[in-house]
Amino acid sequence: MNEIKVISNNNDWCYYSWEKEIETNKKFAFFKTGLPVSSFKIINKLCGLHYSQRINSKIKIPFKSIWYKNFIKTLNIKKDVDTLLIVYGWSRLSIDLHFFSFIRKKYPKCKLIYMFTNIVSITGSTMFRTINKLI
Repeated sequence: MNEIKVISNNNDWCYYSWEKEIETNKKFAFFKTGLPVSSFKIINKLCGLHYSQRINSKIKIPFKSIWYKNFIKTLNIKKDVDTLLIVYGWSRLSIDLHFFSFIRKKYPKCKLIYMFTNIVSITGSTMFRTINKLI
């Protein structure tokens, strides 16, 4: 792998488990907030609402694909570079399986890993009913 991108679930232990890699590997990027979105506060708030786990556990908010270009730009994923994208369970992005399909289709050199952070019965993918769709 040429580059590694990690999308955390906003827990400090995720950061500390990658701390050495973050400090030493220039081809490593860590995103603590669970949504790799631009640094504009209003954009962050809107995206955070759109990906709210509380709201999305009751109803699936449509049109999340409007954020995909921003995510790709922030993650700095390139079509010609081998990339490993690790997404932690309970990160806000982990509820959007269409994003994973988008990545697989548009960026074939990007490999995806869904990182379970708990036992299956209480993981986010069970709560959001995506467990059977993870391959």
